[in-house]
Amino acid sequence: MEEEILKLIYDYSKKNRMIDLAYINQLIEIVANSMELNPYIGNTVFLKTGEKRKVEKNKLSISLANEEEFADLTYNFINHDITVYIDKIPKIYQAIDRINLNSDEMPYFKTILYTQRILHELCHANQEKTLQEKKDSFEAKILEPCTPRKKDTSKKTKDEKLEELLQIIARTIIYIKNYKYDPRERTADMDSYQMMLKILAAFPIILSSTRQYLGNKKLQSTIEAYQNTFSPTIQFIRAIDSIEDNNILSSFDWYDELEQEALKKAKEKYSFEQRLRYGLPIEEEKKQKLLHKLKTSKYGQVIE
Repeated sequence: MEEEILKLIYDYSKKNRMIDLAYINQLIEIVANSMELNPYIGNTVFLKTGEKRKVEKNKLSISLANEEEFADLTYNFINHDITVYIDKIPKIYQAIDRINLNSDEMPYFKTILYTQRILHELCHANQEKTLQEKKDSFEAKILEPCTPRKKDTSKKTKDEKLEELLQIIARTIIYIKNYKYDPRERTADMDSYQMMLKILAAFPIILSSTRQYLGNKKLQSTIEAYQNTFSPTIQFIRAIDSIEDNNILSSFDWYDELEQEALKKAKEKYSFEQRLRYGLPIEEEKKQKLLHKLKTSKYGQVIE
C-alpha cells in the first residue's frame, strides 16, 4: 500500500499537479483494498459547496446538516459515503502556500497534506470496521457512543420523525462545537499523520521539513484537546449526554465524576499511551510536558 501511495504522490508532485478526482478515487481504492475497507466505504460523492446530494427516504444523517460550511471532506458513518467538496481543493492549496516551508518541498508538501486529509476519512471507515468486527474492543467501546446510527422510522408518527430530525440537528451542533474533543476525530488525525510518516519513510527525496511538520501535527492531534479540559472524551460524551440524557459516561469502568478518582481508575486499567490516544484522564505533569513540546516546536501552532 505504501509504495502505491508513494508513487501516486510522486507522480502528481513532480508535475506540480493539483490533486483531482482521479487521484482521490485511486487513493481510496488503494487503501480500501489494502485495509479491507470496501464493506465500509459506500459512494465517493463529489460536490461543490452549496450543492445538495439526492437523499433517499429515511437516510437523514449527521452529514446533511450544512457539513460543507466546516469541512472539505466527510465520512458518513450511516451510509458510509465519502463526500468531497471539490471546489475547496484549490482553497486548501492556497492555505498550504501560506505555511513557511522550504520552497523545494512545496509541490510535494501540498500533495502530501491533502492526501493526509483523504486518509483521515479512510481512517473513519477503519473505525467503522472496528465497530462492526471488534465490538468488544476497548476502541469500539470508546467510539460507539460517539457514532450516530440509522434508526428505523417506518413505524413512527410524523411528530416522532420531526423530533428525531431535531435530535440529529442538535447532535450535529454538538459535534461542530466539540469537534476537537471527539475521539473519532482525534484518532483519525493521529492515524492518518502516522500513515503519512510511514509512507514518507521510503520516499526517494528527504523532505525533512515536511516530515517535521507531520510529526508535529501528529503531536498536536494527540495533546491539543487536553489544553482546556481534563479529558477530551469525557468532554465530548458529556456534551452528547446533555441532549440525549443517556448517561453514557456511567457505563465506563474508568469513569468517576471526581477528576482525581477518574484518573486513578483509568491509570489502574490502561497505560498512559492508551489513555492519551483515547482521550482518557492523564497526569497533569505529563500533559504539561507534551503541551510545552507542542508550543515550542517549529510548526506546533500551525493549523491549516
